[in-house]
Amino acid sequence: MFKVLVVVLVVVIVILVSVLYLQHQGKETVAQLKQLRQGINEKEIVDQLHKLDEANLSGRTKEAAAGVAKNYHEQVIEPLQQIDDQVGEAGQLLQGAKLFSSRGQLNDLAAELGAIQQTSRSISKDINELTQLQSKQQTAVATLGKQLQDFHQQFDDDGYQFGKSIHLLEKQLADLEGDYQHFVKMFKSGDYLAADELLKNLLTELTAFQQLVAKVPALYKPLLTVYPDQLKELRGAVEQLSDQHYHFVEDHLEDKIKSLQQEATTALEQLNQLQLGDVAHTNEHLKTQIDHYYDIMQREIDAREHVQPALDNLGSHLDHAQKQNDQLKSLLNRLSESYTFNNDELANTRELDEQLASIANQYQEDKAAVKDRTAVDSRILEHCQQGEKSLNDVEVQQQKINDNVAMMQEDEQRAQKAVKHFASQIKAIKRHAEALNLPGLSKHYLDYFFMVSDEIGKLNENIHAEKLNMDEITKQLLMVQSDMQTLSDKTDDLRDAALLTERLMQYANRLEDNDDVTEAAAEAQKYYDAYEYKKAMEEIATALEIAEPGTLKRIEDSYYNDVKNRTLMSD
Repeated sequence: MFKVLVVVLVVVIVILVSVLYLQHQGKETVAQLKQLRQGINEKEIVDQLHKLDEANLSGRTKEAAAGVAKNYHEQVIEPLQQIDDQVGEAGQLLQGAKLFSSRGQLNDLAAELGAIQQTSRSISKDINELTQLQSKQQTAVATLGKQLQDFHQQFDDDGYQFGKSIHLLEKQLADLEGDYQHFVKMFKSGDYLAADELLKNLLTELTAFQQLVAKVPALYKPLLTVYPDQLKELRGAVEQLSDQHYHFVEDHLEDKIKSLQQEATTALEQLNQLQLGDVAHTNEHLKTQIDHYYDIMQREIDAREHVQPALDNLGSHLDHAQKQNDQLKSLLNRLSESYTFNNDELANTRELDEQLASIANQYQEDKAAVKDRTAVDSRILEHCQQGEKSLNDVEVQQQKINDNVAMMQEDEQRAQKAVKHFASQIKAIKRHAEALNLPGLSKHYLDYFFMVSDEIGKLNENIHAEKLNMDEITKQLLMVQSDMQTLSDKTDDLRDAALLTERLMQYANRLEDNDDVTEAAAEAQKYYDAYEYKKAMEEIATALEIAEPGTLKRIEDSYYNDVKNRTLMSD
């Protein structure tokens, strides 16, 4: 029984807490509903609508204002009248049994009030836009009227800057004034929506007209005051310079200048029709070409004083280069009897002859043109400059060829000296080998000795031939030099092996009680008698080193010290 009472008590407490919570939440929602309702100010919008009624509207604007008023009445006033009673009675929903169902009803009221408030704000915005149109257009009436009047004043004061194009500009200005008057009429009639479209178009047209007016003077001025004088000056200059026998890199300059004058005339006609794109292109072309023709004439004026000195210098330089080439050919012909050329010296010299002939031909043509007064001075000057450069290149090649062949005689002398040195060297090697008093020399050594001797003999024959090929002789010299060094090394190795063997054999005699040493000495003697001195040395050295370690090094050190001392004494 007690447990049942506890459960009932808990349920009652839960229900009581839930009721209190729902009442608290409901009160907050009701407070929010009343605050939301107070935020919808019908009086303010109604006052704005009354002002629009009093503004004497017409046309589309009047229809738009009526539509706004109707929408406000239907979408705001009437719904509010229906919902106000429900908002006032919302507190009663928090009493009794309605408490648990009130939450959904209160939320529905809040949603309806929110939608009405949003509609009210949208309608207020529409009313403000209509009202602002009036203010904006009122300002535009004054501003645009002043701007149009300024254009009239500009045409009156500065009409000379526009040439005959002023007529079309004044016509366009009159059209703009017509559009302006139409806009003003529509504004004064109270149809601000229609007037706003007219104003947008008018502003676009005025901007384009303003840009047009700004561009015309800058295009007109050079066509009237600059280009005609420059073209007249150019024609006079061409005539005057032609009388002084000037010629130009472009033919028919006078006709081309006349063509530019026609372009300028056409551009003025296009400007009168306000074809500004074509005129701007023509003006740029005129400026570029006029500057170009001035440059052409100035180039010839500047070049004339330098032409004759340049021709004189080129003639002297050409004569010097031709004489050098003749001397070089003579040298090559003479040397070709004694030497073989390996770098196409003769062909290259003939090619230089052809280059000099080409330079000479151009030089003669230019001299004749100057004499006949038919020369384009700037071209003559360019030819001279190019000729000087070509002559410098020719002389560099001449010097290179001359240096190459000049070295041949020096190379021959060096080669002859080298051959004598090699012959002396091989004789010294032979004497040195004979002085060793050896029983004989190995076949391998003798073959190499005679091979080097033959090389020296062949080199001596080539160096005394009727016609020398110094490239081949130089290669032979390098080969013989290398082989001579190898032969010298082989001779030293032969000497060292033979003499060291003799010393080792003498030391081995002291160890006659050692059978291994005695046996090795006998074997070494066989090698020695067969001229295989290195093998003999290795045989006896190995036995001695086993018998008395360190013996070989002591004997070698003593031997090489003696060799070094003998070398120093001989030096």
